[in-house]
Amino acid sequence: MRILAVSDSHGDVDSLVLMAKKEDPDIVFHMGDCVKDALALEGACGIPTVYVPGNNDFCRGMPDELEVEFEGKNILLLHGHTRGVILGKGGILSLARVKDAAVVFFGHTHKPFFEQREGIYLVNPGQASRKAGRGEPGSYAMVELTEDNVRVGLYRL
Repeated sequence: MRILAVSDSHGDVDSLVLMAKKEDPDIVFHMGDCVKDALALEGACGIPTVYVPGNNDFCRGMPDELEVEFEGKNILLLHGHTRGVILGKGGILSLARVKDAAVVFFGHTHKPFFEQREGIYLVNPGQASRKAGRGEPGSYAMVELTEDNVRVGLYRL
């Protein structure tokens, strides 16, 4: 399974569409800060999209954290603001342990990040939006999941 992971699109649907067309993923994970962009991407490209709200989304009744399973692996999606990711990764690592997650996708910091800690993959695709940045191209992650392996790549548009 090929996952396009994005976050913090802040209204830049065009960048999301370019990423999806370039990578041709099986599914898109959007970690918030413009959930409506995730819906627009799904409509524009027809790629199934799973999403959680960020601190700039005001979605009543939508969970801040989502647990899904693909390729026999438990996966967590969250924006990260409720777990203090700006201060460090300890909060999401603790959550991953409790949930027995193999991969945690998060955003909020606008900085691409990937690390494997204690056998848990922590993936932040960075900021997808070119508009909200400092002139840098949007970033994203591509994650390939199989029953035996997790491969993570971080890219700029």
